[in-house]
Amino acid sequence: LKNNIEVLSFDNFDKNELFQDSKALIECLDLVITCDTSIAHLAASMQKPTWVLLKDIPEWRWLLNTNKSLWYKKVSLFRCEKKDDWSQPKHQIESLLNKYKYKSKIISESNRASRKSRDAMSSFKRANREKDLHKKMDYMSEGLSDLAEAVSHNSNSIEPLAEMSFV
Repeated sequence: LKNNIEVLSFDNFDKNELFQDSKALIECLDLVITCDTSIAHLAASMQKPTWVLLKDIPEWRWLLNTNKSLWYKKVSLFRCEKKDDWSQPKHQIESLLNKYKYKSKIISESNRASRKSRDAMSSFKRANREKDLHKKMDYMSEGLSDLAEAVSHNSNSIEPLAEMSFV
């Protein structure tokens, strides 16, 4: 396949109970991209963000001249402008996926920074309560290390620490 994309195949998928396997798989996804309208309806009814690729003249339910669905808030439609020319919707999706990936990375870094900021605050609070000077210094050192890591990921994550006082 082009670009070394691996295609997975599932034997007996949805064989015994209509769409139960599909539903279970969709529940594990952050985003569904499909050209299959049954999967699109299922994912959208589950409130999953769903991107649907449509041919130039789609089934009537998808309407014309719009990239939104009347029935589902989290559905985006990507249409072929010409018969069997999938280049435009493909490029649109590639562009959005790159933004989505970048946004996910930012969120991940922010979450890591927030976690490290909480760790630092916890260490500083333990240091404040500690009577033994050596243990106090260990907690302070641990807190400063977590704080440095938090700042390296996202400087906004240290705002809760601004109100702390140290003895």
